[in-house]
Parts: sequence; structure tokens; C-alpha cells
Amino acid sequence: MQKEKIINKLEELRVLPLKSDSHLYVRYPNKTIGEAAKEEAKNYGRNQKERPAIAIVEVVLSINRKYATHVEPHIIRLEKTDLATFKQLEEKINTYSREQFYSYWGHHDSRKYGIMINLLKAINILRDKYKIEDDYALMNKWAVDANVDKYSEDIIGSIRNVGLATFQHLRMNFGVDTVKPDRQVKEVLKREFGFIGSDKKTILAVEQISKISGYSTIELDQIFVNYGSGYYETPKSEIKPSFVCNK
Repeated sequence: MQKEKIINKLEELRVLPLKSDSHLYVRYPNKTIGEAAKEEAKNYGRNQKERPAIAIVEVVLSINRKYATHVEPHIIRLEKTDLATFKQLEEKINTYSREQFYSYWGHHDSRKYGIMINLLKAINILRDKYKIEDDYALMNKWAVDANVDKYSEDIIGSIRNVGLATFQHLRMNFGVDTVKPDRQVKEVLKREFGFIGSDKKTILAVEQISKISGYSTIELDQIFVNYGSGYYETPKSEIKPSFVCNK
């Protein structure tokens, strides 16, 4: 697409109102996609500095789940608890039975449970390597140093079932201006911009659109995610039941 067409298409998406299925609707119910994306991009994420443990739970729970319905309600519930540090999260995993922990974080998913255990192990190794005690500062150091081109060799990227989208989501949650190449981002690029490519090429494409448009990469990520989640129908094959905690 020509630069002018890319910018015009972006503006078409930005002025649309958030729909109830859009990721940011609960936080910005009366905003346009552009307004919400701009606000979110100012300080992406919601807990990473004061409550980094919730920030990594959010990333893991988000894998292959619709955020507004299957993730955010559990994050809001966890925000009402005392969970804040990686140490607290590790203690809960070590003291709770698996079923108790499923109830605590809200998803009955053995794969994600394994990811979380291995993620905390990797974080402990990074802490020994960098000699950084503050959880956010530690993860920000990792996120800045992490190399997308070598993510499969990274201590976190090499964790089983951690794909490039999850790798990027973690980097975004801990201070890096980048994009998560998930299904919704790729679908918007395909339908609205005529782009089809791998996860790595998707990242490069959004970075290029950022240079063309002047919007940050994270802001573009949020525009695409909120348009895709609100305006595209979710395939039935991707709608998965979520374990609901009644506590």
C-alpha cells in the first residue's frame, strides 16, 4: 500500500468506537479505538511496576484466549488480592495444590501452569545473572536486551509453549515499544492492509507502519487488537471455555 493509503486506513480504524468485545472496552467504554489506544500506549499494561506478578499472570492467561471475557475478569479479581511480587507468586505455586492454583488464577490449564512454573525459574536465573532485586527493573532489563531474531535461544523464549507472540507480550508489559504478532494483529494487517507474513515479518511490518504514521508501535498494536477483537467475529474453533472462580 502507498503511504497515503496506509495513513488513511489507520484513521478509519482510529475513529471507530470500541465495541463490547474490544480488549479495552471495560477500561474505556465511551472512547474511540484511537483514543483508547493512545491512552493505553502512554503506560502500556496495568500492573507491571507496582505488581509485576499480576503482569506476568496476565500474559500467560492471555495465550489463545479472548482477553475481555476470559482474562480481564480474573486480572481484576487478582488486583483485589495482595499478589504483587514474583516471590509471592512462586510461594503460592509451591504451597497450593495444582487444583488450588487453578482456582486462584482462574484457568484450568496444565499447559499454562507449566509455562508459569518455567517462567518463574527463568526469572530466578535472570536475577542471579543481572543481580537486580526489583522485579520490574529485572524484567525491563531482560525485555530491552531480548533479541527477536534469536528469541528461540532466549532463556524465556526457549520455554516450551512460549511462542513469539507471548515473548513479545512480555516485552511490551515490561517497557519495550513493540508489537505482539497475534492472530488479531495479523488478521487486521491481512484484511485492511493486504499484508500476509510470518510473526517476525508482522513485527517488521508494524514497525514500518509506525515510521510511516508517527504512531508508536504499541499504539498501533492496540489499534489493531481492539479493532480485530471488536469488529471481527471470533472463529468458533478459537472460543475456549474458561474456568471461573467463584471466590
